[in-house]
Amino acid sequence: MPINSAPVDQAAFTRLMLVQIEPKADRETGIQYTSKDGTERKWTVQVVASLPSRFDANRTDSEVLSVTVTSAEDPRDHIMEGEPVIFDGFTVGVMPPEKGEGDRIRGGKLFWQASGVRSRVASAKS
Repeated sequence: MPINSAPVDQAAFTRLMLVQIEPKADRETGIQYTSKDGTERKWTVQVVASLPSRFDANRTDSEVLSVTVTSAEDPRDHIMEGEPVIFDGFTVGVMPPEKGEGDRIRGGKLFWQASGVRSRVASAKS
């Protein structure tokens, strides 16, 4: 079985800042996705991720990552927007490209997953 994901070294980022957390739900039914055994719910956690620029040592490059977090608890109960965060079990993988309708290609994109997310701020929302 091929490896489809790898651990992420969060120490490489200069910033992981929470933008938004929302339930990861089916677009048609609105029902929140769960783990295969149904014991944990899935959440979409959007963070601004910043890294030192490869081209200019005085700059950083940033983009918004959408991370799927599977958790029994609602992470919104413990983190506020704008807080720096850290992920538990943070991994990145690649969806294999496949032929879609007509000549369209689907997949071939990175996906981010974690088993939890928490604030790096000691006075986090309780």
